[in-house]
Amino acid sequence: MIKKVLASKPFNPDFAALVLRVVMGAFMIYSHGWGKLMGWEVKVEKFTGPFGMPNNVALGLTIFAEVFCCAFIIAGLFTRLAAIPVIICMAVAAFYAHAGDSLDDREGSLTYMAAFIAIFILGSGKYSLDKTFFKR
Repeated sequence: MIKKVLASKPFNPDFAALVLRVVMGAFMIYSHGWGKLMGWEVKVEKFTGPFGMPNNVALGLTIFAEVFCCAFIIAGLFTRLAAIPVIICMAVAAFYAHAGDSLDDREGSLTYMAAFIAIFILGSGKYSLDKTFFKR
């Protein structure tokens, strides 16, 4: 049985891209972005803007990446373009907001960053709106 699985043809990379896009995009929206969007008034006071950026601007850009860009990624629409703000957001979280924290505390943002880098490299695949609209 194991030998048969290991010797079989490779899995469909387009299906793998779909699973990665949907799972990571949904996790990001649910576990990070939605709470920030719904709790704007409370979050904006506590949110730290990087590089001297005002808190409201930084929170707005974070919500844009974690909710709206991830929704585009899930749909497979402008996938590579939408992955860029998410990658930047996770890099800022890992290397700026949590710079002094342990690796355990930065693990989540680094994991998300790696997943969205993979999505950027893979693209949307054939199960996407990019494929439907742009015949890519």
